Amino acid sequence: MWRRMRWTVLVLAGAVSAGCGGADEQLSVSGGTTGKIHNGGEPLFGIQVTVYLLDGDAVESLGVASSQPDGSFELVTMDGTEACQLPPGEYRCTLESVGTPCPIPPDFTQPETTPLKIVLTAEGQPIDLDLPQLRNDS
Repeated sequence: MWRRMRWTVLVLAGAVSAGCGGADEQLSVSGGTTGKIHNGGEPLFGIQVTVYLLDGDAVESLGVASSQPDGSFELVTMDGTEACQLPPGEYRCTLESVGTPCPIPPDFTQPETTPLKIVLTAEGQPIDLDLPQLRNDS
């Protein structure tokens, strides 16, 4: 019986460890469009920025990022596996608070109603979101 139990434990341990990647195996994605989100000169931390392309009635989510303590962010694809580098064009951004408390007006949470419209005129141009109507409440 102990032999069978030991075998079962070894098989389960092997199965669990095969499905879990260690810290060395985690993907580090970089190279996406960068940006800053702030209120005047004050950075906004813990804000999820999602970028959309609107084409008529069609809405396509392209990239997402969470702002760092200095307000900076770098876009990755929606599944988080690749960098999202935006070509020149017109985009809309939505916001969601994912860190420190920051009330987000409802209009800012939907791509169809957000007032955050950006125009990128060059490849690699950073996004600058200055939002005087938002502030972190810490």
